[in-house]
Amino acid sequence: MIFATYSTFQQMHGRKSSQQELVGRLRPCSRDSVISLCSFVGIVLKLWDADPFDLAHYDHLISCAFDWLRGDWYRLAARFSEPEFVFHRRQLLLITKLAILHCDEMGIDAWKLPPGYFGTILLMANDHFHYEVPAGAAAEELNKVKRLFAKLIPVAEGTGSRAEYKLVRSRLMLKHASQLRDHPRFIDIKSEFRTAKGISVDDYEALCFGLFAKCATLSLEDLQRGASAFTFSEKSFHSTAVDTQSVSLFLEDIAAAPSQLSARIRAKDHGANDFTELRRRPLISTSGGYLPADILFAVEKFESGPYWAINDISKKMGDRLRIFWGAVFEAYMNDLFRDCLDQSGALFVTDPRRIDDPSRQICDALILQEDSLVLLEYKANMFRAETKYSGNFNGIVEEIEKKLVRDREGPKKKKRGVEQLADAVAQLFGDRNEVVVAGLDLRAVTRVYPLLVTLDAIGGCLLISRLLNRYFSGFIDGREFSGTRVMPLLCTDVQSIEEISGCFRSMGLARFIDHWLSKDPNFMATLTAFTVPGLVGHRNERVAREWRKLSSEISARLFP
Repeated sequence: MIFATYSTFQQMHGRKSSQQELVGRLRPCSRDSVISLCSFVGIVLKLWDADPFDLAHYDHLISCAFDWLRGDWYRLAARFSEPEFVFHRRQLLLITKLAILHCDEMGIDAWKLPPGYFGTILLMANDHFHYEVPAGAAAEELNKVKRLFAKLIPVAEGTGSRAEYKLVRSRLMLKHASQLRDHPRFIDIKSEFRTAKGISVDDYEALCFGLFAKCATLSLEDLQRGASAFTFSEKSFHSTAVDTQSVSLFLEDIAAAPSQLSARIRAKDHGANDFTELRRRPLISTSGGYLPADILFAVEKFESGPYWAINDISKKMGDRLRIFWGAVFEAYMNDLFRDCLDQSGALFVTDPRRIDDPSRQICDALILQEDSLVLLEYKANMFRAETKYSGNFNGIVEEIEKKLVRDREGPKKKKRGVEQLADAVAQLFGDRNEVVVAGLDLRAVTRVYPLLVTLDAIGGCLLISRLLNRYFSGFIDGREFSGTRVMPLLCTDVQSIEEISGCFRSMGLARFIDHWLSKDPNFMATLTAFTVPGLVGHRNERVAREWRKLSSEISARLFP
């Protein structure tokens, strides 16, 4: 696992810049030129992608942003064994947000600034993403973990992603949603979305996909035209088969003028890491057309646009949706495991229940393979911007406890993922002679692996397993499970499972977890942090298959 850091003004000049200094340096520039320049850098480096960017492209941008002396240093630093980079997604989003808040429409063209000026802006922006530990703060290990974890959440979200995984997952979850008509909280997602937005889900998805594909496939020759290469107008979408009214409604939902964004950001902003309004409206309406603030945010509109549109209908509908979406996510995860474990020799059991009390679920699913048992809990909870981005570590930890450990509100304390898994271990292995689940013989099991999978990217954040395992250890402390070793609880996000699931037929999930623990005995890292030889050559055929199908269907819809 290689860690990369970002270069800062403080590191170069020996003091941390103030936000007032950063804004003062940015303010003379015209708003639209700053927005388009940040968009350009993100597109050139493909910062939405999880793969490393092209260092030749990086070197060129460094040469444009810095004087030769600093430029030479930053080009060299990018090639260290633990590299140090200038550009990253959160930095560009922060500069975009500050330009919306503080720059006028008229001003200096940021594209024509001399080398060094914009580079200093980039470095100053990088000074403002970490939170200082207050003097006198408690120094015990758990307190340190909580504080560091709170800092790492926006870091995890700010890294690139696999767009194809997000798009495929979204399409399949909508498919599962439509098949759950017998669920007591069933919602017709497509019907409710059309009522709320006036546009079909299929057209909305197609236009999001088209926007992403256009930006993701721009060549260097295209980008030499500058901002015009990635500036859109409503007419840009009229070449598709989507009717003009649907295009207008799509842009109404996905785009906003800087003045609108400024007002909404000023009304509610949780600090340098909070890009909620840009995530809601990833196209910015400028005098020259629509500019993409961030390509991955456009992908996320495909992924979560229908969910939030229905959530915002009313509080009652939002509460109903959260219950239903948990069932949808469970159906999606079960389908994923069922497909990837096929022909692996593993026994996959969904919704295991007690033979003596069918109303009691043991866990969401389990995987029995040889002498190993993996217990699974899936959580579709979303986490609030206020707790994720404010730097208030107590707030995020309290929300995690409520949604992933135990909900203490109300007269009854409700078990959540971590405590549910501890309870599952106790039920299954409290008495080795008792058959708890019909047809499930656990006498050969010597190792049990509790695994929590989240839909929210927070599950893929560094240190979350270390944090949650402390709660899990507390729940099982003092209990004896004869002949069985209970492994530490680990947590991951859905995309990490998707990325590694291609090797399940050859090595199984339990062996993959063993590899994780052997490389990371202190539970600091994430499921995909360490290269596994068994994963080489085992691409996720399910995702590849569904990606081809999705691409073909959307292409046919846009250009029949």
